[in-house]
Amino acid sequence: METEIGTMMKADWNRRATENARWYIASDVKDDEEFTRSGEPDVEFALRRLDRRWLGNARVLEIGCGAGRMTRYFLRRVWSLCSIDVSSEMISLAAGRLGRHPNLQLLTGNGLDLSMFADGYFDLAVSYVVFQHIPNPIVRGYFREIHRVLLPGGVFRGQVARLDFPGFVQPDDADTFSMRSWEPEEVGAEFREWSRLELEICRCTDTIEHIWITATK
Repeated sequence: METEIGTMMKADWNRRATENARWYIASDVKDDEEFTRSGEPDVEFALRRLDRRWLGNARVLEIGCGAGRMTRYFLRRVWSLCSIDVSSEMISLAAGRLGRHPNLQLLTGNGLDLSMFADGYFDLAVSYVVFQHIPNPIVRGYFREIHRVLLPGGVFRGQVARLDFPGFVQPDDADTFSMRSWEPEEVGAEFREWSRLELEICRCTDTIEHIWITATK
């Protein structure tokens, strides 16, 4: 079943990349210039709890880079960056937007795990507005995989959503776009093996909260 979901995610996100990548990544921006600029404050927020000197020597994994909206700003702050996405079309768009950088790898993943990477390879893993579109059981697998690929003392900074309105039902696993919801207790249960966990709840709209995760291996 997971393999089928991975295949669907690839096909759906490749289609979205060719239809209107900008809208599917950041539906509230009006043009390419605003799309590009919008990545910087999100990167600042994602990295705000981390020491900038440490980041300057860090090997970083960006999960779900899309067309590189945030990637260009991560590049300015870290030593080495590997950015992955389930969609080869998104990776092609990111490569076209960013050009060549000696400290950047852009790779197409399988959408299910991080099996392309060795144990204990990265100092930091980051992900924003990605896991909220993926079935929760697969996201749980990602959390385990992130723990595996981080070095001891490595950090995960990422986000899931909590949807706060009556009658919400989790989307079917075949739905590769609708948002999934997590409760803080559910998130905490997935990080018991980590040495430290902090959760920060940020209200985005009347019905959507972001649960920001800062976990240390």
